Amino acid sequence: MEVRVYATLRPIVGGRSVDVPSSEDSVGKMLTHLVDRFPDLRERLIDDEGAVRPYVAVMVNGRDIRHTGGLDTAIPSDASIDIFPPVAGGATPDAEGRVEISLRGLPEWLIRKYLGEMGASSDADDGPGMCTEDWAVRWSTRRVALPGGSAMALTQFDIVFTGAADVLPGVEEAFMKKAQRGGG
Repeated sequence: MEVRVYATLRPIVGGRSVDVPSSEDSVGKMLTHLVDRFPDLRERLIDDEGAVRPYVAVMVNGRDIRHTGGLDTAIPSDASIDIFPPVAGGATPDAEGRVEISLRGLPEWLIRKYLGEMGASSDADDGPGMCTEDWAVRWSTRRVALPGGSAMALTQFDIVFTGAADVLPGVEEAFMKKAQRGGG
């Protein structure tokens, strides 16, 4: 199974995702496999008591494990898994001055509310987006089927922040902190 990692975790694992054996059928087993394979992840993800650190978001099918059973959360064989690092430090913008994230489980009105709380207002361009004097954000949506053959689907937001390289990590950090709070 593929586990997608973000921001400061990518250099540790050498890319945007890591393949983990599907036999790692719970979040606890999956994280144990990852920290055994990439020891530098342990300090970033796991606290001294063996729990996931505060502000690390481990998402299974768009749901934060803090709301689904923690380390005992089962991982279905066709699950979508994302791990967002602690918000301290934020993400590093790419070569074009962009930070990209994907979220499920939040409604668009809540994304707009959080961005508004961060000082953004709707921009004049067509399509979904907001901006401030220092940064802008645009997003697109797509429906993603829930695993297990369910007829239900979640809306996934593919979000792109643009702005100055010294501003974007803090913007992404603040947004993810709000999104982690509301995603449960």
